Amino acid sequence: METRISGLFPGDESLRQIFQGILEYSYDAADWEQDKDGHDERIVLESPLTFYDRHIDQNLNLKSIRNLKISLGKYLEALGIEEVANFIKQGRSISTQRPHGLAIPYHLNSSPTLAKDVKSYYYTHVGMIAARFAANLCIHPQQPTWNTCVFALYEPGTERDERVCKEVGLSVFRLQPLESVANSIPPQVADALRKLHQSKSTFAIWEVFASIRATKTLAWARAAVTDSTFIIFHCGRYERIGIRHRKTQTLYLSELVDTVLSSDPAYRALHIGLHLAIVKDLLDRKTSHPVESSVEDHFKRRRGSRPEDDVQRKRQKLDSETTKGGNSTDALKIGDVDLAEELESRMLALFYLDYGCYRSPAPSSFHRVAPSCSFVSSVESFKPPKRKSAYKPVHYFTLVLGPPLAEGAVGVGHPAEIIFVSTSRGSIRNNNLVVKLAFGEAEREKMWHEYRIYQHMWRNKDMKGIVKVYGMFQDAETGTLALLMEHGGTSATRREAARSGQVDVLHLTSDERDSLEIALTSIHEAGVVHGDVRSDNILVDGSNRFRIIDFDCATLEDPRTSLKMVFESQTLKGFLNVINST
Repeated sequence: METRISGLFPGDESLRQIFQGILEYSYDAADWEQDKDGHDERIVLESPLTFYDRHIDQNLNLKSIRNLKISLGKYLEALGIEEVANFIKQGRSISTQRPHGLAIPYHLNSSPTLAKDVKSYYYTHVGMIAARFAANLCIHPQQPTWNTCVFALYEPGTERDERVCKEVGLSVFRLQPLESVANSIPPQVADALRKLHQSKSTFAIWEVFASIRATKTLAWARAAVTDSTFIIFHCGRYERIGIRHRKTQTLYLSELVDTVLSSDPAYRALHIGLHLAIVKDLLDRKTSHPVESSVEDHFKRRRGSRPEDDVQRKRQKLDSETTKGGNSTDALKIGDVDLAEELESRMLALFYLDYGCYRSPAPSSFHRVAPSCSFVSSVESFKPPKRKSAYKPVHYFTLVLGPPLAEGAVGVGHPAEIIFVSTSRGSIRNNNLVVKLAFGEAEREKMWHEYRIYQHMWRNKDMKGIVKVYGMFQDAETGTLALLMEHGGTSATRREAARSGQVDVLHLTSDERDSLEIALTSIHEAGVVHGDVRSDNILVDGSNRFRIIDFDCATLEDPRTSLKMVFESQTLKGFLNVINST
């Protein structure tokens, strides 16, 4: 490699040394001597398949795995050298002047074991500088900056324990470096980057594992979700790079990369080439074939039926009315009270996902673990029933979940349509529901707390300003918790952004303000301090009725003496602005 680097900078010894220091780096052996066979008490191995993984359309399933017949490492190293050479041939300059110039990353000694620490080590020593090469050479070569970057590893919220498996993806982290060179970037490229930034989309997947020898799962499911071409399996000391071939649904794997002993190529040189390949692939797909670049668009074009129209007929044995849509008139007439009564005795919920790349090949079975909050007698006497091997149609219901409404501090909310057989009305549908899912242990504990707060408030029959809760359910396979409740409407933040372009102040009529203040007062009178009053936690429906949601931070206090309630009321008034309703 030294000869190739010298050829790039024949008259600049300082720059040659910097490039050599960057490209010829592999992990420090002293940091990875542990390569543990033993068990770390902080690590609890669980099923690698998440709740969402189980619901990916079967047409996107991985069909075969093959080894690449070439050395991917050498190819990527050569790609990196070639791109740098082209950059220099075009007359581009590389500054070494601080703070914006190119410099060798500092080495920070550590001995990572947990997946989150393995990821941090990678990003500090390799990923950060590799992402900057990709941005400077592919996106804004006219004005390269080496102390900031368009791309970074984004950590989406997932169900996995980050001690065992840390899932990250390459994303458009910031657009600021592009502002000064925006006029020189092709409009298609700028538009694609802007959309990726706004949606927090990832376009390459890293599955980073704890530094122990344990069975590792493939990340094909996540690559299908994000439409990624490259999948990197990394456990600190060892790595494989996967390339996803969409047409044949085949995963091609590189040779095993030893991050310490790798010398031809060195590990960092390999990843600079990898990041360049990822970004070049992204730009090709987003600018040359924009119509085919979206998995979700593909499914919108080809989806004609719903999950219950095919799988449900086989697995749920519902009557023909339900599978064909039932009596939509009944669905429109059924009220909240009727719905609560219908669901109260049903101990099983079958969950389907039907959006984007999700089209459940089979439902997930969620068993009731807590009753509706609407019936005090049921709350007092409820005991989780024994699970059965078979259920009659009147003893379960089906939920079809749509794309996430939001991902909050606790759980992910999905709009849901419910389908069930009523003993008195036949088949029923209702699409005025939301399912909130919680995955990890900490999330599940907070969701239980939120449920108990709702339970406490609904003891008051005159309660106002909160959504109805139809119970808690738990997935038999993954332990995922589901809180089933009514759909309270649109986020007040989203409505305000659409109306005024602002999100820090809510512009309301006097009647709307009164409705919202009555909602908070009702919560306080029930002895509850919400703990996080802001526009994101306020919903408004088509009748301009307001509801306050997300009670995971709530506490119980005496409304006669609570200063927190006074402060909370003042906080609400602080971001309300009354407008003339005429």
